[in-house]
Amino acid sequence: MIDPSPNLADALLKLAASQERIADVLEQINQKLDVALPETGSKQDAANLLGISIRTLDRRMAQFQEGIHYWGEGSKLIFDLELLRDWQRNRHNPAAHQRAIELRRKQLLSQQKQQRKSS
Repeated sequence: MIDPSPNLADALLKLAASQERIADVLEQINQKLDVALPETGSKQDAANLLGISIRTLDRRMAQFQEGIHYWGEGSKLIFDLELLRDWQRNRHNPAAHQRAIELRRKQLLSQQKQQRKSS
């Protein structure tokens, strides 16, 4: 009779090595997502961030760009809180805020995929 323990030990070592590789790949993915995904929030989060009421936020929506500062997901609006912070800091310096918008566009995953395809 052949002792199965060496085969079992080899299989366990291979499994552990595979799990380590998977963990490394997941960590790399998480790092890329941390860079690519903006901090987002609800309409209430956006109003709280700006220190205004939802009603005032509704009036200021004309100053924001749909698809950049906010977008719809079903019936809800999702706001890019980082860009709203920048808008608040640079409200009286549109050129500075435009640079932040361009930087955000470059960071988006959708833009990165397009750049790879066109290369």
